[in-house]
Amino acid sequence: MSIRLIWTTAILAACSANNSVSTVSPEAYTNLSTCWEREGRFQSFVVLHEQNSKYYPYFISPWCDVHAEGYPKGLGFVPYITALKFSGDGGALRSAALFANDLEATTPSHSPLPIVTDSVYLYVGSVERLTNDGFFFYRISDPKNFQKTGLTLLDLIEQSPVARLQMFKDRAK
Repeated sequence: MSIRLIWTTAILAACSANNSVSTVSPEAYTNLSTCWEREGRFQSFVVLHEQNSKYYPYFISPWCDVHAEGYPKGLGFVPYITALKFSGDGGALRSAALFANDLEATTPSHSPLPIVTDSVYLYVGSVERLTNDGFFFYRISDPKNFQKTGLTLLDLIEQSPVARLQMFKDRAK
């Protein structure tokens, strides 16, 4: 077992006491400390959409669902899959030998949206907040774990928020 895997497992095991999923407003969904950070690390499902040999990451919080008008309870995250704007990873995943390709920036107006057959990964690490002309976005930094889960976006959509959280914990072991 690699040291990275042992370390990640220890961190996530410490989080296992937190079994609750919060239903939050769309604005609160973008709050990193509420919906994304546990034990000092950013932790998320990542739906990875590939198009023209480019990889676009879309982040889904295991700990929060969004109360969204017109969406059934448990599926509120769907219209907010682009809630966190990312400028990619700057090669951090490749440098850490966790993924062979760089991740692209995701912007609501220019990036292709994920589809239900896209693969889901698990990310544990850090993100840095960057600003450009008053707009902020995030970049993956200091990745500790980025692993394919064997799930698709459809698998996440078909589960309740509590089941999604359990799926995250099961795969983080």
